[in-house]
Amino acid sequence: MYFTATLQVMRLCLQRVWRAVLYADYHVVFLPRYLRDLSRYAKESRALGVTGFPLRTAPYLTDRRAQAGRSLKDLYVQQDLWAARLIFDRRPAMHYDIGSSIDGFIAHLLSCRQEVTLIDIRPYADADFGLRFMQADATNLSAFPDDSLESLSALCSLEHFGLGRYGDPIDPAACFSVFRAIRRVLKPGGHAYISLPVGPAQCIAFNGGRVFHPQTVVDAFPGMDLAEYACATPAGLVTDVSPDADAPYLKDRRGRPWDDAAYGLYHFTKR
Repeated sequence: MYFTATLQVMRLCLQRVWRAVLYADYHVVFLPRYLRDLSRYAKESRALGVTGFPLRTAPYLTDRRAQAGRSLKDLYVQQDLWAARLIFDRRPAMHYDIGSSIDGFIAHLLSCRQEVTLIDIRPYADADFGLRFMQADATNLSAFPDDSLESLSALCSLEHFGLGRYGDPIDPAACFSVFRAIRRVLKPGGHAYISLPVGPAQCIAFNGGRVFHPQTVVDAFPGMDLAEYACATPAGLVTDVSPDADAPYLKDRRGRPWDDAAYGLYHFTKR
């Protein structure tokens, strides 16, 4: 098994190197246009007598062919907006988060002056704009008493627990431990917003993360009600659906599972 895993890792590394070479060649295609633009700008700048801005090169070669910004169908964009809107509607006095994206989801909350406490096993030195930071292993949420938190989120973070990727100890059961901890620390009537990779077949892509059956996540939160379920897919956000592993939204137009796992978006409330 170890030998097979080593071969798989080597194959992935070679694929990434080859893609990097192709991407470099793709950049070279746009170099002549850049050089023409540079020459023209230098000539026109001299002709107009523009001074005070010494010219230096900093080539960005592919932006002219890119779209105007990150796609709203990006899985992270979909999940961040979905969760942020739900939290905005409730405006908790303090929202707690486990390991979600700071430059996406957390920034959305901070932009509306929502107080946030971020919990992460890794250090973070730039807490500001109403962000509080707690460096801790959130597997058991031992810093919090039972029934104490009003609002808690974890967007595409819990699937990594116990795999060692972020410096956490190896623990095959860690993701289920944190599921239990979330149930414990939420107060009755409290809200949990959770995003996890979902697909027709469960697996662990070590040490990248886990993929869950959608229903597995629901079953891991007894004593909590599923207030809302949605799914972020490469085709866009799917709402008003059930967490069914055989659902068509988990597959592309050809009926095959998405190459990149879809994200199940779960809004739980504690009874």
